[in-house]
Amino acid sequence: MIVKNLRIKGFRNQIESNFIFNEAKNLIYGLNGAGKTSILEAIFILGFGKSFLNVKKSNIINHNSLEFKLNMNIINIYGENDLMGIFTENKFSLSLNNKKLNIFEINKYFYPVYFSSSNFNLYIDSKLYLRRLINNYIFGVNSLYIHYILGYNKTLRQKNHLLKTKQNLLEISSWNKIISELGLKL
Repeated sequence: MIVKNLRIKGFRNQIESNFIFNEAKNLIYGLNGAGKTSILEAIFILGFGKSFLNVKKSNIINHNSLEFKLNMNIINIYGENDLMGIFTENKFSLSLNNKKLNIFEINKYFYPVYFSSSNFNLYIDSKLYLRRLINNYIFGVNSLYIHYILGYNKTLRQKNHLLKTKQNLLEISSWNKIISELGLKL
């Protein structure tokens, strides 16, 4: 996927800005407080509908604005698409090519993965956080991954319950088959 450009209006310290990105690599640099993190946060919000900084959207609006608007042009396997997020009157909406969509529909077209030095140690030191990071990355590559992993975990719990209660142990082969099919998809 390629992010062609990002337009920001009324967002953090960006009153109105337009960023054009290179298809290969991009370097975002500037002084502290210049808005580098705001650019990444805007991209993240367009992908997930929330900030990675865990703040309310009302606190993200520039102090000179009543709302914020984010617009990004992306190219992916579905062609060129325009992704827009607007927060106004305490309501946030996302649209793709001027059609309102929910987060799950947006994730089919755009799924950012965010790495930060501030939570790097969590990923390295905690199996839970590392697993969550890996799950998020894989979901970005294959949106059905979450569906498969949830099904796999549910099936595993059901099989374990069957084993603990020792009810109708003849069903175990059926559960094993389901688990192996879901494991293959994973």
